[in-house]
Amino acid sequence: MPRSFGVNGGMYKRMKPGQSPINSISVEDIDVYASRLVEAGGQVIVPRMPVPGPGCMVHFKDPEDIVLALW
Repeated sequence: MPRSFGVNGGMYKRMKPGQSPINSISVEDIDVYASRLVEAGGQVIVPRMPVPGPGCMVHFKDPEDIVLALW
C-alpha cells in the first residue's frame, strides 16, 4: 500500500524493446475487480500472481488495448 498520497512505485529496466510502464490500480479485492474488468470488456493478460510483501497483481488490457495492473 502507498505510504503517502501521490505517485508511488518503482522503476526497472526494460525486459524487451518497446516495453512501456504499466500503471497500477490498488483495489481491496483483486478477484472481484478482475472479474469486473472482464465483464466490462477488458482482458486478463497476466493472471493473478503473488508478489511477496505487497500481495498479488493482475495485468490486463482495457477495451482500448491499454495495459494496466491491479494490485
